[in-house]
Amino acid sequence: MIVGLLLLALLFAGQFGADRMAVGTSPVETGLAVGRATFAYLSGLRIFAAQVLWNRIEPLFHEYYEAVPLREQLYMLPTLNAVNMLDPQFQQPYYIAPWILARQGEVS
Repeated sequence: MIVGLLLLALLFAGQFGADRMAVGTSPVETGLAVGRATFAYLSGLRIFAAQVLWNRIEPLFHEYYEAVPLREQLYMLPTLNAVNMLDPQFQQPYYIAPWILARQGEVS
C-alpha cells in the first residue's frame, strides 16, 4: 500500500516536473495540467468506486426497502448523485433519480 502511494506520488511529481520544463508555461497552467492528468489517472478508480456504490445500494432497492415505494426513497438520492459524479456513463441512476424527483413534484 505504501509502495503504491509512493509510486503515485512519484508519478505526479514527474508529471509536474515535465510540465514545468515546457517552454512558456506558468505555474497555473502547470497546476491545471497536473489536475487533468490526475483526473485521467484515477478514472479507473472512479468507475470502480461507482460500481461499488451501486452494488451496495442496488440490493437495498429490491430487498431491504421492498415495501417502501420508490417515490419515497429520497434518502437514496445522495448515493445516486455520487454514482453519477464518479461515473457519468453509468446509466441506471439516470433512470431512477429523475423518477424519484418527478414523483415528488420537483421537475424544474
